[in-house]
Amino acid sequence: MKAIISSLVLVFSFTARAEISCDPSDHMEQRYFDGVGVQTFYVNGECTFRVSLNNSAGNEQFFVSDLGKLSTVVISNQAFPTSTNSRSTGSRDYHLRPVVRPNISMSHDSGSNTLTLNLANGERMIIDTASQSIRDITGANWRRNSRGFREFRRGGQVIGEYVHDELDCINCTAVDPRLAGTQQTYRPAGLIIDSLENGVLTSTRFRRGGNPGELPDEYMVFRDRQGRECSIKNRYVYEYEYININGRQVVDSMKFKFPNEVDRVPTRNGALNENLAEFLARVCASKGIPNFDVSQLRPDGCPHCGTRENSGARGPTDDFLESFSDILGTIED
Repeated sequence: MKAIISSLVLVFSFTARAEISCDPSDHMEQRYFDGVGVQTFYVNGECTFRVSLNNSAGNEQFFVSDLGKLSTVVISNQAFPTSTNSRSTGSRDYHLRPVVRPNISMSHDSGSNTLTLNLANGERMIIDTASQSIRDITGANWRRNSRGFREFRRGGQVIGEYVHDELDCINCTAVDPRLAGTQQTYRPAGLIIDSLENGVLTSTRFRRGGNPGELPDEYMVFRDRQGRECSIKNRYVYEYEYININGRQVVDSMKFKFPNEVDRVPTRNGALNENLAEFLARVCASKGIPNFDVSQLRPDGCPHCGTRENSGARGPTDDFLESFSDILGTIED
C-alpha cells in the first residue's frame, strides 16, 4: 500500500509541478499536454517552443524562444477553391525585453488545466489546455485579435476565408476575383500585445503568407513602458543572408545585430543589453523621441545612453562606436 501511495505521489508531482527546460538535445521532440502540442526546436543557437492550439477559431501557433521572441501564427483550417498557403497563414513577431532568464521552460498542471511557459523576460504565458486558448501573459497588456479571420459569405454561407488582422496588415488587401461582391465578416484568432509593464516591446505588423521580419524595408516598432513608439527598418537591426531560388534572391537566415547573450549574462558594468540601449537612445532621439525609456535594458538606467560624454558616467564603449557608428550615420526614416 505504501508503495502504491508513493507512486501516486510521484505521478502527481510530475503532472502538476515538473518543469521542462528548453533543451537543445530535444530538437524536434513533440510533447502533448491535454491535447496541446509543444515541439522543441534548436536552430542557430536559439531554443524555441512551438505551442499548437486547435480550437473553434482554427489553428494558432505561438513560437516562444530563449532570446525573448514571441511569434503568433494563425492558420485557417478551412479549404476553399480560393484558399492558398499565402492567404491561409499569417504571422506577427514580438520581442519581450530585457531577457533575464538563462533559459525558458514550461510546466503542466492537469488539475487546473494549465500549461505555463516561463518566458525569457521573467514573465509567464499561461494556456488553458481545456479550451486551448491563452489565459494570460503576465506583465503584458494584451488582447485577442478580433479580426484574425476574414470570412467571405454569399447567401449566408462561407465560401472563402483568409487570415487577417485588426491592425495594419501586410498583403491583406488582395482578394480573389471569385469572392467579389460577397459579404465580409470576421472571427477572432491570434493575439495583440500593446505594451509591457516593465521593459521594451518590439513588434512587427501582421503579414499574410510570410514572416514580416524577412522584409528589410519593413518597420519594426519599439515601444517603451510609457507608450512612446520608435519605428526602425528591419535592415538596421538584422543581418540578412540570401539564397538564390529560381533566379530570385530569397532570405535564408536573419540575425539580430545586438546579440541577446548580454541580455542573459550581465557584463561587468551591470549592462543587460548595453548596445541595444545605446542604439535605441540615439536613433529614437534622432527621430524626435529624446526620452525613449531604455532603463529596463540596464540596471543603472543607462545615464550615458545617447551621449558621448556625461559627467561621472561612462560614455558608449569603443566597441559600440566601432560596430554601429556606420549604421547611425546612414539610418533613414
